[in-house]
Amino acid sequence: MAEASGTARMAAAGARRGHGGVFSACFLLAALLAMIVGCGLKGPPVPPMLASLPVPTDLAYTLTNGELVLTWRLDPGNGAELEGVAGVNVYRSQNALDEAPCEACTPLFEKLRAVEGRTTTALRETLTPGFRYRYKLRTFDAAGRESADSPVVTIAYE
Repeated sequence: MAEASGTARMAAAGARRGHGGVFSACFLLAALLAMIVGCGLKGPPVPPMLASLPVPTDLAYTLTNGELVLTWRLDPGNGAELEGVAGVNVYRSQNALDEAPCEACTPLFEKLRAVEGRTTTALRETLTPGFRYRYKLRTFDAAGRESADSPVVTIAYE
């Protein structure tokens, strides 16, 4: 009988070791998974959310004896804030009227000037006859960030 109980004890010890091996394997797997998932590799840093700049609206012009005056509005909306506006950048595209317009082409705009402050009438320019002018605006802040483009105004000056 002593032999049977010794065998039973060995079987019981083996069974405990078997459960211990499963526990050890699960623990090892969980630790490995935790290291892979939380290994410190992160995505690129995300800049803080900044309020967007308002897009100039209602871009219009008057043309008197070749002198152009552009006017626009600055309205906060869609999360945009006027407080951050440092000024308005004016962009112009110019091509000769005798050039056939390419409707599918995107006009090439060049920065004409920066208008400081939150003014809404600032561009005064003398136009040369025989050219098609296009203007668009973008507000900017002190850091140099710009808003999206305003609607474009086109002037064919003959």
